[in-house]
Amino acid sequence: MSKNLNKNSIPIRNKGSKEVRLSGPVIVHVAHEADSFKLKIDSSQPSSNFTKTNSLNSADSQSQTPINRIEEKVELEIIGIKDRLHSNLVINDIEVTQPLVSQEISNENKQKLPSLTMEQFISQAYSRKGQRVGRLTTKQEKSLSANHKLDQDALARLISEASQDRLLQVPRQLLLAAQAIESHPTPKKVLMQFVHVVMIQHPIFSTQLAQEALSEGAILPSLYNLYQSINSYRPSLKVKTEEAEGADLQKLRINALNLMTLWLFHARHVRIEELMTLLLQSLWKPAAEKLNTEGLQIKALTEIDEPEAIGCVASRYLKSVVDAQSAEQRSHREAVDLRTEVIGLRENLNLEASKSVQLQQQLDALQLANEEAVGKLKQTNQVTRMHLSHDIEVMRGRLIESLQISIERLETGLSAINRELPRIEVMRERAEIVIDNLKSQLKELDRKV
Repeated sequence: MSKNLNKNSIPIRNKGSKEVRLSGPVIVHVAHEADSFKLKIDSSQPSSNFTKTNSLNSADSQSQTPINRIEEKVELEIIGIKDRLHSNLVINDIEVTQPLVSQEISNENKQKLPSLTMEQFISQAYSRKGQRVGRLTTKQEKSLSANHKLDQDALARLISEASQDRLLQVPRQLLLAAQAIESHPTPKKVLMQFVHVVMIQHPIFSTQLAQEALSEGAILPSLYNLYQSINSYRPSLKVKTEEAEGADLQKLRINALNLMTLWLFHARHVRIEELMTLLLQSLWKPAAEKLNTEGLQIKALTEIDEPEAIGCVASRYLKSVVDAQSAEQRSHREAVDLRTEVIGLRENLNLEASKSVQLQQQLDALQLANEEAVGKLKQTNQVTRMHLSHDIEVMRGRLIESLQISIERLETGLSAINRELPRIEVMRERAEIVIDNLKSQLKELDRKV
């Protein structure tokens, strides 16, 4: 086969003879779905005329931004699937061998895609004027991680773009995009820092409460006062003619409240229940109070763009109501049980009080009887003491008298012995008398004791 082949020619091989010839374009219309397609052949042209229509518009592909390259990738993959499905087509027993030109072009386009830098990403986000920023692919996250640095010139250019965003429509989208990054922490950190710089420089966050909330090292101020200050913000001095007024000022307040809510949740780790309460008090409830008729209320209900948000809030508050009802029922049951227990305790208290009265009466009677018994004992002891004292005095007198008599007898016996002619029998007689007298006194003492 000749090497100088026409670029528009396609080799065609006959199934029977295996001969190969070159063919001109044949019009093939491919449906949009990859799994279903229809091949149409123009009967007025010969089979050598063969062409393939491109499913991607070149103008659309040039207008795509790095943020929307996910859609381009999906479309390129669809083209590759279509090319593989049409690489071997049989038309009237003729096998058409179609080269995978589109797939190769797609791969070349993927390889030639420029790296996504952080400056480009933030600039593209500001060019969308607050529209939702799509989720980054893994390759885009990797590219941002490799090109995350922002020099002074790039930061100055981005701050200049941010200053044009009077209503703070973009920082919230950047913060959401940063939190959606999972595989590479560095781009997330850079985006958070950039949003932090934008928030600090905006006049609506110039109050001390907002500056304390934006400073990670400071103690959180009163969040209710912070939200009230943001919701009541008014420009102090109209330096620029494009200063927000009227509806734009209200839109700025709402965007600032939503942005601060995201910042408090992700950077300061405030509980979502507390943030919902703050939004209800400062934003939702005041807005709902303006709907003073059912017509306005139903109009507002049918103008909700994102039902997920109202569904999330309603489900949480419904859960809170259910939990409150359950808690109320538990409290009611506990109150009934406590009331029954109090009634039983009161009955027991009355019973114990009556018993206490009876015991007090018995105690008083015992105390009175004890006092009477003690009085009687004291009187008896006094009489007994007097008798014993008298008996002791009598016994003492008798003992003294007996001892004196015995002494006199012993002295008489002793004098009888001391004579020139001792009279021992006198001494013996006196001694025996004294001994008998002492024994009788001793026996009498034993009986008294």
